[in-house]
Amino acid sequence: MFPRERKLDRAPTGSGHIKGLGLRGFLAWYGASIDRERVLEALGLAQRHFSEYFDVSQPGFGVLTSRWYPAEVVHAIFDEILRHHSSTERPRLAEHGAQAVMNDLLQGVYRTVISMFATPERYARHGEKLWTLNYDNGRPVSVTSPTEHRVTYIEWRSHHPFLCRINMATALALYTAMGCRDVRYRRLGCISDGAEACDSVISWK
Repeated sequence: MFPRERKLDRAPTGSGHIKGLGLRGFLAWYGASIDRERVLEALGLAQRHFSEYFDVSQPGFGVLTSRWYPAEVVHAIFDEILRHHSSTERPRLAEHGAQAVMNDLLQGVYRTVISMFATPERYARHGEKLWTLNYDNGRPVSVTSPTEHRVTYIEWRSHHPFLCRINMATALALYTAMGCRDVRYRRLGCISDGAEACDSVISWK
């Protein structure tokens, strides 16, 4: 199914692990809303190159929410899917995917954890707890004001430019769920673009 000469943009060795929670939610949404066959191709490619196994007959294409996957595997899956999308399409794709993932989390088994972030102030203090549900490295650092938070991701070895966009876009759903109005975010920088850190500002009314 896959040309053998295709090369993967692999992450550096020692890139850490990413929990299947967010990946499963994104793939389920993408498969249902955009193209199921592309998800199957991406998972097949990951299986061939990394000896992973995904039972695609199961819900969420067999991605386990509680399993830690090597970041290289997750990156390869995203790279294969993104091959079908232009650079101008990817920001909106990240926003829609992040919204779908957060909707699942807000209604699922992690709603108790997320309820800890009932206000932006609490999220700024405890956001690292949410981060550790998905990554075993890196952490968010927040600088806050009454209607604006600046978030910088540091020491994040599992970084991927699309995951970075998803993380930033997650704030749209999360802050809206807190009751904030007119929630927006601005990307200030990403290490994929040569910045020293991945940086964004969340604002609301």
